[in-house]
Amino acid sequence: MRFKPDDRLIDLMVGQLFYKTPEVAMRELLQNAEDACSLQRIKDADFEALIIVSYSVSENWVEVIDNGLGMNREAIEKSFAAVGASKENVTHIKELLAHAVGDVGRQIAFFGVGILSCFGVAQSLTVQTKMDGEEGLSFDITDHHKDFQDRVDVPTERGTRLRLFLKSSGPMRADQVPGAVARYARHAGHVQIENADSKERLPVPEKWVSNTLPGAITIVDPGIRAGFLALQPSWDQPGSTLQSDLLVCNGGFLVRDREIGLLPAQAVGYTGEIDVKPNELTIQLNREGFLTDQKWQDMGRRLTATYNRLIRSKVDEWEQIVTNEPDKVVGQEIEQGVLVLTRGPTRGILEPDINERLDRLVPSVVSIKIRAAAVPVPMALLLAKVKESRVIYYTREDAQPRQFQHSVQQVGGTVQVTEVAQTEALRASHLQAKGALVLSCRPRSYSIVVGESNQNLTFHEADLISQECQKSGIRFVEVNAASPEEVALNGWPESALVSDLLGLGEQLKLVALDGFQERVLRDFAGRLLNCRNPEIREILRFIPDAIGNPVRRLLLQIYMDLDSYRLEEAREKTRQLLTMTDLAEQAQLNTGELLRVFLEEKLRPLIDPAQEPR
Repeated sequence: MRFKPDDRLIDLMVGQLFYKTPEVAMRELLQNAEDACSLQRIKDADFEALIIVSYSVSENWVEVIDNGLGMNREAIEKSFAAVGASKENVTHIKELLAHAVGDVGRQIAFFGVGILSCFGVAQSLTVQTKMDGEEGLSFDITDHHKDFQDRVDVPTERGTRLRLFLKSSGPMRADQVPGAVARYARHAGHVQIENADSKERLPVPEKWVSNTLPGAITIVDPGIRAGFLALQPSWDQPGSTLQSDLLVCNGGFLVRDREIGLLPAQAVGYTGEIDVKPNELTIQLNREGFLTDQKWQDMGRRLTATYNRLIRSKVDEWEQIVTNEPDKVVGQEIEQGVLVLTRGPTRGILEPDINERLDRLVPSVVSIKIRAAAVPVPMALLLAKVKESRVIYYTREDAQPRQFQHSVQQVGGTVQVTEVAQTEALRASHLQAKGALVLSCRPRSYSIVVGESNQNLTFHEADLISQECQKSGIRFVEVNAASPEEVALNGWPESALVSDLLGLGEQLKLVALDGFQERVLRDFAGRLLNCRNPEIREILRFIPDAIGNPVRRLLLQIYMDLDSYRLEEAREKTRQLLTMTDLAEQAQLNTGELLRVFLEEKLRPLIDPAQEPR
């Protein structure tokens, strides 16, 4: 007897081109042993399977012992040594499988394939096996290209014992065996691990991913022996990346520890584990993955329905908090989850009623800052604040400052300046002073993993509240787009007279805003020029020189001096005005005499140092 395929195929399957890690040899031996036990269970419903993995660190070997069906010479020739052959080529196995009921006896492994994998870590193998009613067999395999060598120490009890004498140079050592068994034998409850040096034997415990997470769902599926699916804890951890993973086993043994292709890529933020029934999915020859055929797609659709159940349950939880414990909305970090689901790709695989419920949650769980406020406020409260005015103003924190071209005539020519306008803040402050609601909207970004790709889900708060305003019939106006009438600037008490005197009319006005010490200029379009801007300061310095009328020029100079706290200069110019004998003529106003009276009343205090100017 010997392995039969072409030598090149055998070398490929023995080498690391076929298997990713040397530890898979343990998985192959365990799966072969599990299949033997499954076949014995068809014959005997009361059969209790036992698989023992024994290893010796001192002698550097490992063996797998099972009390399953065992093999006769036909099974060895037609299956064990026939790489990838169907077990139904063996007469008694075919008959057994024909009488199997339900899932009993389902086979996991391909005989021959797993044994060849052992030569990636072993220099030789010893096989001892026996079937009920047949003679035992024992042989050595010293080279995967050579004939098997019969031994005389044949077993007398049913089952199979396969020992690997590991290569002294690696790539796998005997002390790595417990870890490999624990990794791959996740749901085979009858597997035990034995240290041959210390004689200590322990069962390999069953373990699951995510079964203890809050909200975990037990999967009930015709193609799955058992399984759990849950949402990642990161759903309740702000700033964390929402990624997905699913550990997949086949017949109790690990296939992939992170499978992200079974559910749609849009299903973000889940974790879990499933143990697929043998043959329910088409496993690849190396048993490290499955073919994405119709079986795969059908199971993916069923698991997507389970994912919808998870999200539905999460929405139930969020709705309960919003209704019964609204103070906990921010603390529970519901906002991130709702926004990821309503604005991200997951929306496309959720059932329509879930999307509708999520949309209704948005105003209650998403908070946006009122301009200059310390903490954000839920959108629902913001919408309620404007029940009567039906208008909300907003600024974008990420918006670039607007630029305006301005020119000022002076004796030396025309001064051109491009102002990087700081007018938005001034307009917003004034709107707020009048009782309007002004929001400070910022961009949002959440990190998610869609399939294998890290993505940033980015959108703007202004777009979120704009949608809610449209639903409620509320105007949503950018501060810079508000009309002059809406801004309705409150003028400095003397601004109208000074504007008249300066001949500025509607082209340019000096105004004061609540909360701002310095004056600003408003042009005919209602835009504001920030007096803090150094370029605007330069314009203001030139404006008085550009005024031909001496009275008007002095008035403006006085105003600028007062605005800059140059009080001595302001007093000196005031004296000039008050002592001007031909004031009416110089002012070129019919109401020149009234102007003198006004100036006496308003500007006389400036001459007296004991009195503070207005």
